[in-house]
Amino acid sequence: MKIRIHILLCFLSLSLPRTLPAAQSPKLYIRSVTFAGNAAFSDARLQKLMLSRPGSFLGRVPYRPEVLRDDLAHIERFYHQNGYLEAAVLSHTVMPDTAAKRVDVHVRLEEGNQTRVAEVGILGNRHFSYGELLEAIPVRPGEPFQAQKMERAMLNLLRKYAEAGFIGADVQPNAERDTTFHRMWIQFAIEEGRRYRVGEIRIQGLVRTRPRVVLRECLFSPGEWIQYSRLLDSQRALYLTGLFGSVYVVTGDPPHPDSTRIPIHIELAENKSAEFLVAAGYGTVDKLRGRVELNHQNLGGTALKAGVKLGMSFIHRGAEVSVTEPWTFGTRWRSDMNFLAHQQEEPGYDYSRIGGRAMIGRSFSRRISLKFSGRIDRTWLKNVRVTTVPDRLKSDLRSLGVTLTYDSRDNLFDSSRGFYCEWGHELGRVFSGGADGFYRTLFLMRGFHSLPHQTVIGSGLELGWMTLPGGVGRIPLQERFYAGGPNSLRGFGYQRVGPADAGGVPTGGQFKWVWHVAEIRKTLYRMIGAAAFLDAGGVWEDPADWRWSSVRGSAGLGLRISTPLGVARLDFGVNLDPRPNERRSLWQFSMGQAF
Repeated sequence: MKIRIHILLCFLSLSLPRTLPAAQSPKLYIRSVTFAGNAAFSDARLQKLMLSRPGSFLGRVPYRPEVLRDDLAHIERFYHQNGYLEAAVLSHTVMPDTAAKRVDVHVRLEEGNQTRVAEVGILGNRHFSYGELLEAIPVRPGEPFQAQKMERAMLNLLRKYAEAGFIGADVQPNAERDTTFHRMWIQFAIEEGRRYRVGEIRIQGLVRTRPRVVLRECLFSPGEWIQYSRLLDSQRALYLTGLFGSVYVVTGDPPHPDSTRIPIHIELAENKSAEFLVAAGYGTVDKLRGRVELNHQNLGGTALKAGVKLGMSFIHRGAEVSVTEPWTFGTRWRSDMNFLAHQQEEPGYDYSRIGGRAMIGRSFSRRISLKFSGRIDRTWLKNVRVTTVPDRLKSDLRSLGVTLTYDSRDNLFDSSRGFYCEWGHELGRVFSGGADGFYRTLFLMRGFHSLPHQTVIGSGLELGWMTLPGGVGRIPLQERFYAGGPNSLRGFGYQRVGPADAGGVPTGGQFKWVWHVAEIRKTLYRMIGAAAFLDAGGVWEDPADWRWSSVRGSAGLGLRISTPLGVARLDFGVNLDPRPNERRSLWQFSMGQAF
């Protein structure tokens, strides 16, 4: 019995330190980081290289010894990459202030002398002259030696040769250092190899899709000199068709050792052609909504797309049939046709509409596209709640439009950097007993920039105006501009900014200006984020009515949750200058970013 008790006590004594909670040291935050011995780069420049740097209004930065060690190693690498090959971090001192829960960091450096490039040489080149190759080398005599520039030069030379058909070319960089005079001699040894043309194009993995659908996306043809960029661009174009889950465009082996033609292999894995989609959601404006879609994106293996969509919400009911031909008459112009019928409830009226849309457009580069459009609508107004009821509640509309777009955003639905600009102009003619024409111009601009700490700042502008030829006639209620709501001025209700009748029912206007002055989006934890925003703008009956004093403003905070279906957004908007009978603030819920 005594032996058992002794063993039990020994076991408890061994396990006790592990079961008792360890004393937690207080969490400290970086207050300041200073440097000594630095002359080439300022303290502010070196701090930007570190994660362990003073916090900002976006948040405090915790002190972690292992992160600081990595930061100091990164500073040394930064000096070496900028020609200070002897630079070193001599020491660092961490001075904690436990009362304020802050630490001050002091770093002592020795920069040494900067090594500069003495000469740039090229050996083994026959196809390109020395001057042609030197244009691809971002290194010049007299400049500070930067190892990353030498690596970039090697890649540029390989790319230049690959663009000329030398896909087997080899480039070996070499650098010799003079430690006495701090100079570097750089040399690139080139082995050009054989120049190749495009041989047989071999397509693998097709089940339903016709080979011509693949070949028309290829930017190369048999007999042409191989250009590596065209292989990559063709691979991207095939993937963007949406027909394939994976695409690889690679070069094969020559059929025999003396051949100057090599085959191109296109390896594909097809996506499913048909898709049935059922979706449901909720928004402040629509309330509960649902959607059913049936789509086929490869009819007859020709990449012709067709779809049927049915949607319903508390304010909308509609059906739409669409057809898309990505290559119209064998050209790179894409054409779309839509036939629709829907009913919509707006704050000032309800309407039913049947009509059609036709669009044709194309991309001229990865960022620039042009589109021409036409539409035919027949609309019936009912339950008109504005004081001045239109004389005729049925109208027919015919219009032609053109849209020019520039888009460099990294993500279409949740952008973190890039710029978007769109200009559109529409010429419409309304037939309702008489014939009233109008011109509508719409300009959109959005910009995004990434900041540290998983933060993005964005701004957006929407500017639109409508005119009547000769100033005669009236624009139908359903064609006018409105503002306010979850995607507009978020401190106001849906369509509640702009002209209204005596009862406060919105009547719309001919001039619209909505500016999302700034929105800061910050990731808090994984899929959860927060935002702060400031909006300004309004709608006016006529462009001449615009005054700074009539511009409305709203600001607020929001919650963002990234889901597989998109970003769920809950915003709390504040009306900065509420007028009589206007709410001071309100909540807005929607899917997707506001802009």
